[in-house]
Amino acid sequence: MRVTIDSCVWIACLSERDANYENARKIIKRVFGDPSVKVCVTDYVVLEVVNFLLRKTCPDHAFKTLDMFENHERIDTFFVDSNTFRESSEIAKKFKISLTDASLVSLMKSTGIKTIYSFESGFDRVKGLERRDG
Repeated sequence: MRVTIDSCVWIACLSERDANYENARKIIKRVFGDPSVKVCVTDYVVLEVVNFLLRKTCPDHAFKTLDMFENHERIDTFFVDSNTFRESSEIAKKFKISLTDASLVSLMKSTGIKTIYSFESGFDRVKGLERRDG
């Protein structure tokens, strides 16, 4: 089974002061506790998470996280090309969500992924997706 995890969950899981820290840790533990689950993200998610950590924590923490995205055997990163960017732009405008979130919607549509872990309710406006926040 494949799922995607939004930036806000990764950031909350890696930031003890985040209001969603405990919930995010439970999500990550549950997802990675099931060896049949593969996590798919876009490079926009990686960029958001690593840049947030660079601004709010230390470079070592940020680059350790980057290494995780690059090397974890159960995380696949999909790169936004010009066609995906155009589609993401349209999705962002239609559903009033960020380009990063729209890139995840585009990824989900192209790969048949139905489940996204996110604390952002904007995904609820996209038919055919199941947003889980816990």
